[in-house]
Amino acid sequence: MTKTILLSLAIILSLGLEAFAGTFRVRPDGEVSFQVSADGPTRITVKGHRIKRLVQTESQFRVANDDKTGDIFLDFQGVDQIPESGHLVTEAGHTIGFTMTPTRGLGTQTVVIDLIGVKSAKAASERKEEPAATRSGSGFEVSDGGSSGYEGQLVGFVRAAIASKIGTKSAAGFRSGANVSTYSKGGLRARVMVAGGARPRPQAFYTSKTVAVWVDDQTTSNRTWVVVVEKR
Repeated sequence: MTKTILLSLAIILSLGLEAFAGTFRVRPDGEVSFQVSADGPTRITVKGHRIKRLVQTESQFRVANDDKTGDIFLDFQGVDQIPESGHLVTEAGHTIGFTMTPTRGLGTQTVVIDLIGVKSAKAASERKEEPAATRSGSGFEVSDGGSSGYEGQLVGFVRAAIASKIGTKSAAGFRSGANVSTYSKGGLRARVMVAGGARPRPQAFYTSKTVAVWVDDQTTSNRTWVVVVEKR
């Protein structure tokens, strides 16, 4: 009787482990490798984000998107258990390369991908609702002591600096800590920089000369645009 109970418990634990492939941490534009089930459905989810599409030239899997959760489900339709590669693209525009290997004996599978250095889609959406000075409208702070009219002047100046020196360029194309350019007008000077690591706080860039700081709310490949405004 005892042996029967222990055997049943071992089978239950084994099935539970097989149903969860694991969490794979990766930076945007990075790559992950994992096993997918050749016997049942495999669910792929990106933690805190919604998957927009799966990109492959050809595949032995049937793919279904869940509009409610943003997850995708794979159902193996092939015969040969050959690894396949492609890319996952989230609704926020993050791309993850992958190699998946169909494997027998796994039953149902869940693969969780955790993006390193990227805020969740919910956090990014909440940040975009803040008062704005820029393309996305957040990350702008003015030092104390300025009137509302002066703050408006600074907002306009920062917008002009962003349009002139950043435009649609991605911070990922520049090295961490790079001083990319400067923009001057009407007694103000903006230093356009790229910060590395997690998205920095505006306060980290204040000196005695600083009158305003803008930090982009989008961090790409661990790079973030920063504009520091000083009096000339």
